[in-house]
Amino acid sequence: MGIFDFLKTSKNNNSLFDQELQKVIDEFELTLKSKNNEDYPPPFWYDIVKQRAVFMKQNSNNRKPTEIQSEWIWMHAGEYEVKYSSYSKKDVIEEMSLRIERFGFIYATMLNFEKKLRALAKEYKKSSYLYLDQFTWNRSSAYSSLFGTINYALKIGMSNLDIQNLYSDFIYDEKIVNGVNPFESIEGNNMEEVKKSIKENTGIDINIKAEQIEIKKKTHSLLSQLKIEKRYAIFTMLYYVANCDEITKDEHIILNDIILELDININEFNNANMDGNQACDLLQDLTKQQKDELSRFIVLIVGADGDFSSQEMLWVNDITKEIGLDDSLLIELSEKYWKD
Repeated sequence: MGIFDFLKTSKNNNSLFDQELQKVIDEFELTLKSKNNEDYPPPFWYDIVKQRAVFMKQNSNNRKPTEIQSEWIWMHAGEYEVKYSSYSKKDVIEEMSLRIERFGFIYATMLNFEKKLRALAKEYKKSSYLYLDQFTWNRSSAYSSLFGTINYALKIGMSNLDIQNLYSDFIYDEKIVNGVNPFESIEGNNMEEVKKSIKENTGIDINIKAEQIEIKKKTHSLLSQLKIEKRYAIFTMLYYVANCDEITKDEHIILNDIILELDININEFNNANMDGNQACDLLQDLTKQQKDELSRFIVLIVGADGDFSSQEMLWVNDITKEIGLDDSLLIELSEKYWKD
């Protein structure tokens, strides 16, 4: 066989692989949509899973997803404990039950389809490929989301049987359910040591006192004067901050207020289907006043539920670096919500 015959065969194999891969992807998405008649169906929660996977990968320090998923179990459970501390036990059980059922369905579905994706790689003699690599991160995110919820559910009084009725594959394993405290190596877990850890992991030194951002509340945002695409970009960023650890009722109220301040139509915004990269590109030339106004909105969202979660911190850190917001925003939020 000549070199051109070899290249032709290789090209045909890649084409066949892509076709078979698309079939598996379509089947996976169809399975997720099979419960779309239910309230808050699986695709809604799978979007959250994928967003969390982005954080996991960005802050993995080159570790494999299986090496950090236990840390995220611990963090998810901790954030639920803070977020739902003022809710009635009945309401919390309802919230956790929904999550266990949805995350359990998603995780079980992903395990099944991961086998198909790996079988496809073996058939076409591929050690790995881009979709499978990202799917692995998403699966670890689903795993940590599921067991982080189970962790908190057991703490508030749900039983193993309650969990099994929602996620039939559940078998209690203390090591899995408890997760791993990523800060347990930091002696005392005090604020100064956490600040040091943030600096090492994000590059932001929150011990440096920067000038506080002057945030003045206005009845009509100056950002409403921007072109509609930029306003969509701003709301996209704000939505990601609110939704990175699941949107609370209070955050939803703030987002609705911001929609009015930005003077955007939410249906038209949804139809624009803007992603984070597009939003970031559109916001590179904001003035200082416009950046401070964006910071004001971020402060409102973070403060809505009275908690600056680790995932919110990562998003705010990324937005600060990518768009060029003042570092004092992160300092202000950390000092306000991460108390000794």
